[in-house]
Formats: sequence, structure tokens, C-alpha cells
Amino acid sequence: MGCGPSTPEAPPQAAPAPAAAPAAPAAPSAEEVQALVEGFQAGYWNGKAVEMCTADAQFNAPGAPPMRIADMLGMVAPAKEAFPDWASLTHGAEPNDDGTWTVLTQQCCGAMQADLGPMGPFPAVALADADEKAKQDCRFPVEVGTYTLRQEDGAWKIQSGAFAGETRAVDGAEVSPDIDAMWNKNGDLSDVGFGAMFLLMGITLPPAPPAGGEGEAQ
Repeated sequence: MGCGPSTPEAPPQAAPAPAAAPAAPAAPSAEEVQALVEGFQAGYWNGKAVEMCTADAQFNAPGAPPMRIADMLGMVAPAKEAFPDWASLTHGAEPNDDGTWTVLTQQCCGAMQADLGPMGPFPAVALADADEKAKQDCRFPVEVGTYTLRQEDGAWKIQSGAFAGETRAVDGAEVSPDIDAMWNKNGDLSDVGFGAMFLLMGITLPPAPPAGGEGEAQ
């Protein structure tokens, strides 16, 4: 047996520290959300609204069933032909405690100047058959919508948007008296959004599908 000094045992290696979880993306500012919605609304008419949305995004316009963004763009295209001066305005964005955003938008459809082709579940309307009210400059109320955003491909995008006929008075936002007088009086969303547009033309639509129906945006 040797009688030299013993070799000390090496101390146990410490377990590696767990990797830090990636930091949550900073919430967008109200100005960034408003710019996103402005681009989204401009995209109704140039087809680029899809670029502002997540791949699974759905939109629940007032008076219309929830639908995929590409389907919505295909549906609204005839409206721009019948109402060539249509403009979509964004009046502000406010964060909510649950992470969603309250967004104030206004549809200024102008005057009907041509036949309206079929719009998804909505019927075609000939200019000659439309009420004269639709042939004047028309401005909807400022509508209160709820938007959900999500980061995708390194950018904030719209995951869903929903409207239920609620409006808000905004300084400087003009509203057509004929539309204001009819807006959301039935309580079934048949007289808001597209429903109000068709009422202007003299066409009464059935109520919109109830919230929570099949295909609603999450």
C-alpha cells in the first residue's frame, strides 16, 4: 500500500442554469395600433388587408357573419364599385385590461353611383332600384370595435375584430341623419353595418347570426 498523499476528490459540477424564457414582446402603442388598423382598412379596397392579419384571422363586421379576411375582401369588392368614393376612417385605439383593443372606425361610403353586385350572403341591388337616400353622400356613425392582436413573423397583426352595433360620438366626425335615425334600433343587428347600407337602398335584411355562432372569430 502506498503511503503518499491522497488525491482530493473533485467537487461535483453544478447543474447548468435553466435557459431564460424569451421575453414577451412589448405591447404596441395606441399610435401603432391605429396605424395598423388604418392600413387594414385601406386594404379592404386594394387587397392588402390580409398582410395586416394573422394567418388564422377572422373578422366580424356589424350586420355580417364572422369570416376569414380573404373571404371578407371578396365579399366587399362589389361595394367599392357601387360606392366608388367609399373611405374608411380610424378615429383612435384604446387598450383594454384583457389585452384586446377598443378601436373607433367610421365607414364613409359616399353616394351610390353604380349597380351593386352580390356580396356573399347579401343580394345584388340595381342603381335604378335603389332608394334615393343611397344616392346621397352617406356617412356611418363611428363604430366601437374590439380587436385582438398577435405577433406573427416579428410584427403585430390583427387576429380578430368584432363589432356589435355600438357607436361613439367623436368630435368632427359627421354622421348622415338618415343613417343615424335607423342605426341599431331593431336590437338584432339587422340595421347596422351592411344592414344599414341595404336599408338605405330600400332593402331589409334578416338579422345577423348571433354572437358565438359557428365560425366566430376567437
